[in-house]
Amino acid sequence: TMNRLVFVYGTLKRGEPNHRFLSNAKGIAQFIASGVLREAYPLVIASKYNIPFLLNKPGEGHRIHGEIYSVDDVTMRDLDQLEGYPDLYTREEKEVEMADRSVARVWVYILRAYDDKLLATATVPLADYRSAGDHGRAYVNGEECESYEDLFR
Repeated sequence: TMNRLVFVYGTLKRGEPNHRFLSNAKGIAQFIASGVLREAYPLVIASKYNIPFLLNKPGEGHRIHGEIYSVDDVTMRDLDQLEGYPDLYTREEKEVEMADRSVARVWVYILRAYDDKLLATATVPLADYRSAGDHGRAYVNGEECESYEDLFR
């Protein structure tokens, strides 16, 4: 099977609460490079779990900093499950620019459907997520979030 490139911008990054899903992946997950999405998106921390969400509003917010990994089908499937794809997040191919100015096409998880209930709990848009950032909204390690509604129960 072909390995695919995935761009992580939240709790899956190195040093963040869910990085173990990549560092201890059952399948392959190889760090390739840090990068920045070519297009701006709003990255906010929201819900009672303080989850970082990339909202489907291209052109708003900032160009997001993250990490590019090469993953196999096994790891991709596990990430899909973790991210609640396709029910909670959608996954789209986007362009990311690396430090050497080269560009890669990568899979990015994006929150397509959300409402004012989520936005009411959201921080201002961030460019670079850290759970321990000065926003004071550290990630809450909850059980697997089954649905959008779970975020507010």
